[in-house]
Amino acid sequence: MHASKWRFQLAAAAGLIILGGCGSDPGRSNSSTFGISGVITGTTGVTVALTGAATSSTTTDANGDYAFVSLRNGTYTLTPSKPGYSFNPPGFAVTVNGGNVTSQNFAATQVCSGEPPPTGNSLSGVWGHGANDVWAVGAGGTVLHWNGSGWSIVSSGTTKDLAGVWGSAANDVWAVGDSTILHWNGSAWTGASSSIPSYLKGVWGSGANDVWAVGDSTILHWNGSAWWRSPYGNHSLPGVWGSGANDVWAVAEGGYTLHWDGTAWSSGWSGWTNNLSGVWGSGPNDVWVVGGAGCCSGVGAGSISLHWDGTAWWESLSSGTTNNLSAVWGSGSNDVWAVGDHGAIVRWDGSVWTSVSSGTSSPLLGVWGSGASDVWAVGAGGTILHWNGNAWSNVCD
Repeated sequence: MHASKWRFQLAAAAGLIILGGCGSDPGRSNSSTFGISGVITGTTGVTVALTGAATSSTTTDANGDYAFVSLRNGTYTLTPSKPGYSFNPPGFAVTVNGGNVTSQNFAATQVCSGEPPPTGNSLSGVWGHGANDVWAVGAGGTVLHWNGSGWSIVSSGTTKDLAGVWGSAANDVWAVGDSTILHWNGSAWTGASSSIPSYLKGVWGSGANDVWAVGDSTILHWNGSAWWRSPYGNHSLPGVWGSGANDVWAVAEGGYTLHWDGTAWSSGWSGWTNNLSGVWGSGPNDVWVVGGAGCCSGVGAGSISLHWDGTAWWESLSSGTTNNLSAVWGSGSNDVWAVGDHGAIVRWDGSVWTSVSSGTSSPLLGVWGSGASDVWAVGAGGTILHWNGNAWSNVCD
């Protein structure tokens, strides 16, 4: 009995040992966990979804970093998302096998959504009747409209390049371009004339029956019923603006300016040889002109536009940019914007011009705003920027 009892106890003990050993192996093989991490460039606040062997989500921090921890061996899928952005690559398949997986990086690109996709065509002109009624025109007959919440593509009926846009009312808007004049009547764009002699680059008017269009050796005038060619037009004229029917300026290559006094155009040399490209003013004694090499003077890089004080043109001081400037607009005499090559944007505060970051390197060709905190700039590749009073941001259709 003693021997049998001993053998039973030994067997029982052996059984316990065996059972205990079988239960501990799985615990040891799955006790280790690992992580997946990476960086997303181009924006912050991106949601990254994790699916597969486990399900989770996280959001990138201010540096674009993200990480998942406590993951067991297995296959996972990473998918980033953020409204208004696309990602390259769209997602990753990741296998965790005994170690951390790092450098699962993505690049974010802002895209347009909600409305028709952007054409990618360069935009040369922008103008609006108000904050919720803005037009942009450009290459290939491109016409875009902003309704206060999004940009949409509007059929222009032409494939010819458009360069400038202006209107007297929401249902009276003109667009000009390559041997083309278009008119918006509130419902549709239609061709206003079939015999435009040259490439038109700018348009402005004092009212519905007094509109000027300028271009290559051409000045045209709309009197309310027809377009008439002005007898003066010996220069390539990219820009036109006026303070009223009897005070209109056009700018030209070679530093020339033209002025309409209500009766006739007269030409004058500004004293500088650079090509002039844009003109705007707050009144008859406060007019700005911008042009080549960041200046209109030919004196040196870094100079900005010319200023008309009612008597003569004067060169302003350095703008902080050496880039060509294409267009100018302001909300008042102490708040003027000029835009140009390589994403250059400069601002006049009544005393000095300063460079302001645009966030883009694309050439900017047009600028307009409804007020100091609502300014639009457009340019190459369909670039659309918006100033909200604090910063410029890229805006999607």
